[in-house]
Amino acid sequence: MEEYIINKEKYEKIKKNSLVIYYSLKYDLFNINNQNVEMAKLYDYIKRYNGEYKYIVFYFDFLGGKLTLKQSDKLVCSIKKLERIRKIKNKIKYIYLKSGNSPYEQFVTTSAYILNIYYKKDKYEKLYDSICDYLDDRVVKTNACGFKDDKCIAKRDTNCTMGCCHHYKNKLFGVLYEKELNLCEYQKDKKCSAKCITCKMYMCDTLKKKGYNFNTRNVILIKRYFNPLQKIVLTTSFFTPKDKILRRINNLE
Repeated sequence: MEEYIINKEKYEKIKKNSLVIYYSLKYDLFNINNQNVEMAKLYDYIKRYNGEYKYIVFYFDFLGGKLTLKQSDKLVCSIKKLERIRKIKNKIKYIYLKSGNSPYEQFVTTSAYILNIYYKKDKYEKLYDSICDYLDDRVVKTNACGFKDDKCIAKRDTNCTMGCCHHYKNKLFGVLYEKELNLCEYQKDKKCSAKCITCKMYMCDTLKKKGYNFNTRNVILIKRYFNPLQKIVLTTSFFTPKDKILRRINNLE
């Protein structure tokens, strides 16, 4: 898949042939052709000017402040409404980003990115991967679980080196009769090979007390792009690999 997030050099090269949709975090405004545009009227402005340009560029300037969860939700909702621009003309939509290093920027850029994706199956996979990256950035890369000598912060005083990657399972009757604690079969070399979004969202009580809590309301891409049944799948499919979860998601479209 083509990379639609462009650098300054690419932006300077194509901007004359592009309809630039500029968003300033500092002023919380969209601007098109030097005109400030209300979010509710964004589609009408794009439709008005679209025919004059070869590309569409979403220019997000997140400098001058920290993008909040509420602001990212508002931006995603605005961009989501622009899915109709595919009906105007199926043009390439690029993203040019000045990052303010807020974790919520990823919700917005992914929302703009998937405007280039036609098939629902591919769109869900991009959303899924982006959500996993967001969760990994917040938890795994920061070692929020506090692993030391293979023991997480919640089980530091126990002999358990499995973290959360375990379940009870009876050798004869499976999970119907809980008996023996088993390491998840998808944990390989102390890493998850399943890319299970449900497991990534799960936070134990110890981490919740530290402020870590992920759900279908504060992970904006889940909140805005998945229906109620799909959300149930995303929050209940523990110890399940990515391909199986995506198959269930697509079947519930």
